[in-house]
Amino acid sequence: MNRAVARLRQEALGLALLAVALVFNAVHLLGEARVSALPLNDDVFHAVASQRLGEAIAAGEPFLDPWLADWGLGFPVWRSYQPLPHLVAAPFVVSASAERKNVVFARVA
Repeated sequence: MNRAVARLRQEALGLALLAVALVFNAVHLLGEARVSALPLNDDVFHAVASQRLGEAIAAGEPFLDPWLADWGLGFPVWRSYQPLPHLVAAPFVVSASAERKNVVFARVA
């Protein structure tokens, strides 16, 4: 028990600094969590990619072959890009109503 207390005392400053950093970031990033629109960066691509992958799986298309026509002239994205995040988000995005798709994806991401 004494060893644990001694280690806690030794690490107390580091733990306090970590707590301050976490609280600071939580307070200042709270506004980001409240926004219900997708930001205009890669999230738009990922929302479309998740939706397309979900539709492709529901239609029984081969897993890595869905064509993402919204990117350039089209590209089979999942042959060169990791599909796991899109697989996780796809059921949420596909099942959401049209009005709620942006909010659902923003909460999943």
